[in-house]
Amino acid sequence: MDYRNFEAEDFALDASFQRWVQRPDPVSEAFWRSWMAANPDKETVIDEARHLVEELHFERRRLTSLELDEALARVQQQINRRQLPVTSLTARMAPRRTERRPWKQAGGIAATLLLLASGYWAWLQVPVHYETKRGEMLTLWLPDSSKVVLNGDSRLTYDRQWSQATVREVQLEGEAYFTVREELADGKPVKFQVHTRDVTVEVIGTRFNVREAAEKTDVVLESGNVQLRLAGQPHLVRMQPGDRVAYSAQSKQLEQEVVKPAPYLAWKDHQFVFEATPLSEVASIIEARYKMEVRIETPDLGNKQITGTIKSDRLEQLLEALRLSFGLRIEEHENSLILKE
Repeated sequence: MDYRNFEAEDFALDASFQRWVQRPDPVSEAFWRSWMAANPDKETVIDEARHLVEELHFERRRLTSLELDEALARVQQQINRRQLPVTSLTARMAPRRTERRPWKQAGGIAATLLLLASGYWAWLQVPVHYETKRGEMLTLWLPDSSKVVLNGDSRLTYDRQWSQATVREVQLEGEAYFTVREELADGKPVKFQVHTRDVTVEVIGTRFNVREAAEKTDVVLESGNVQLRLAGQPHLVRMQPGDRVAYSAQSKQLEQEVVKPAPYLAWKDHQFVFEATPLSEVASIIEARYKMEVRIETPDLGNKQITGTIKSDRLEQLLEALRLSFGLRIEEHENSLILKE
């Protein structure tokens, strides 16, 4: 199927696309993620189509072929463990020609269906886990159609099925940008929580960035409202659009300030955006994004500011821009940088 000329309505009516949105499995995830990576210009269309599909309702749930194969394999394993005198699942279910016993045949089928159901239920209990390598970026959609852009060297985990009656929860290690869709259950908003080592970010519907680094967790709110539950602290921290909060559970240090979100969100567009950004903050961005130690020779140098946009996320281009802007000498080592005047 050639999807390149599809619009949102076409995707929403496509059976394969519907199955991926409503009942994602490893096969459909791999196909559609690969297709979107090859067609980034269709991201907005795909997003709209997903919301259209969410409005559709299907009363009957069919197992995918992959789920069925996995369930059948589990049944065969259980049969083998019980050492039943059969050579295969098919043979076990076949009726005897010499003597017809419908009640036994029905009982065998019922037992098999029960095992299939239990196998499928076990599959649903396995959490979904995404992981990116350094320099890689991944866009994905959660069960409620909320969107996540996962930065490089990051991990995201969540339950395979979400109920509207419960809190929506994900576990994050690394950095991700969230566009959270508002959900209602019995007329009340359903909370969305992002758990890191240091904080729990609690929202209803909003856009924000979370970065968990070795020493602290950093949250920048672009729109909506957010409240943070700090590890080891009894009180909540409430955020408004434009707020940045950084907290370390180990040191108990809390930083809160009003910022322009663009520089903190630019990574998802593969670029750097600086607006009167101190060189010390640029150094922190380099450390977080490239897992490198950056040392600035003098405090005065760290206070110098840079403004501009670099339409690339390559470290070499950023360093060259810093050299030209500040007349820097930069010593590059395997896992560290030293910035000098």
